[in-house]
Amino acid sequence: MNYWSILESIEKRTWIWGDSQMVQGLDPKWLELDREPFSFSRHGNGYYDLVSFSHRVPNNSNTIVGFGPLFYRYRNDRSQAGFQIEAMEALAEVYKSNAFDVNLMQIIRNNVFHEFSTKNFESDGHGRYSNQADSIKRLEYIDNILNVIDKHDFDALFELKDKWFLHSISEMTAKSNQLAIISWPVCDQLLDTEFNLIQNHYDQVLTAVSKEFEMPLDTLQIEVEIDPFHDATHFSDQAVNKVTDRMREELKNQSGNRIFVIRFNHTPES
Repeated sequence: MNYWSILESIEKRTWIWGDSQMVQGLDPKWLELDREPFSFSRHGNGYYDLVSFSHRVPNNSNTIVGFGPLFYRYRNDRSQAGFQIEAMEALAEVYKSNAFDVNLMQIIRNNVFHEFSTKNFESDGHGRYSNQADSIKRLEYIDNILNVIDKHDFDALFELKDKWFLHSISEMTAKSNQLAIISWPVCDQLLDTEFNLIQNHYDQVLTAVSKEFEMPLDTLQIEVEIDPFHDATHFSDQAVNKVTDRMREELKNQSGNRIFVIRFNHTPES
């Protein structure tokens, strides 16, 4: 049962999806939306959860989704959004292809629990990291990513995730009254590595989405006085405030479907 349609009929909502960058990068409480936010943003959300979300989001709804190059993670996609036909089809396709790592039995067990959990009737909370950059955590994270890139080929992963990414965007544009895509950045230290293989592919796909679905790309330059990243991909508390403030203004003035690309200008306090 698509219970989201029931929730939407009771009260109009703004439906929000993303992975940990959305969870730790935007504060829905401070967006001052006309429709109450309902967030399905969770750490590790990936292609499976996106396909399920795009199917379950109600018709004529307002929708905000967040993406970044981490969408192309090789492993640890959450894949826990209940049993939805297209999502299960995507999972089966990935499992048969060996394009990237999936633990099929664990995913099935997780989704059995998820499908019948009453927690799914509640919006998920968004968290914040402090303004103190964690350089050790950042370097460890970068090393782990580079180790994965060094040991795996990403061509098959790109092909499959692109397919389901475009499938989901197509469904959301057809169903949403207003769709906003937020594109998240990663820290400069990560971009100075072989991670650019992932970043460049993501940038190309985002440009293709903009053209195919006629969604203008708006780059938002966010001024910050301290390092905006807590680690390699998640924002500091100040950066969350800055991004949320800017998105609040942009969403108020939004007409039609748009893509908002977040970029930071780091100007240290004198």
